[in-house]
Amino acid sequence: MTSEQSDTTSSATDDESTTADSTSDTTSSATDDESTTADSTSDATSSATDESTTADSTSDTTSSTTDESTTADSTSDTTSSATDTSTADSTGNITFNSSSAIITGDGATSDRNTVTISEAGTYNIEGTATDAQIIVNAPVTAAVKLVFNNVDLANQIGAVLNGKQFGSLSIEVVGTNNITTSVVVEDEESLDTTNPNGAIYANGDLTIDGDGTLNISSTMNGISSDGTLTINSGTLNITKSYEALEGEIVTIARILKIRTALFLGHNPR
Repeated sequence: MTSEQSDTTSSATDDESTTADSTSDTTSSATDDESTTADSTSDATSSATDESTTADSTSDTTSSTTDESTTADSTSDTTSSATDTSTADSTGNITFNSSSAIITGDGATSDRNTVTISEAGTYNIEGTATDAQIIVNAPVTAAVKLVFNNVDLANQIGAVLNGKQFGSLSIEVVGTNNITTSVVVEDEESLDTTNPNGAIYANGDLTIDGDGTLNISSTMNGISSDGTLTINSGTLNITKSYEALEGEIVTIARILKIRTALFLGHNPR
């Protein structure tokens, strides 16, 4: 009995020990699993954090790239604006007096009261002279605009305005302007072979507009164009001329007033 009880006790003890070991293993396994799960969760969290950091970095890079692009566009716009300004047409002021013409700005030169315009642009013309001549001799692409601003200009040997070469030529009339030529013309035939053959002459198309008055007294033609002559507005008083308005095509779009005294076919006296 005693021996069997001892065996039984021993077996029970071994079973308990085995159970304890099993429990310990189970606990250890559970602990390891939890640890593994925790580590996995930690890794996942770390990975998510890294992804967030990467996303933030990508966002910052994108933002930086966008800012650089905006800066580049702004720089490009500034450069373009500077380029546009540098290629702008000339703007000048020409003032005639009894002995010479004073020029302010680029695009024109003077020899006493003879002014030569050689560049595209807008030129404001003022003053009084009895021997004045304005010559336009610019590139064939040049747009030249002349503003007659209360001028009183005369020439005894030729045209007051001689438009030799240009891309386009226009005159704006401001205030009251007087243009006079007193060239000796034998007959109309000789006038037809003469260039310039008008107090205002253009070797091409000519446009006149403005709200002022243009008084022309000429022993030649008044306004002569070898192309299309277009009168858009203004008051024109043309006297003592062979032909007041001459051109391949003469168009009067809208004019405040035009008055002419024509002397066709003979030299006016």
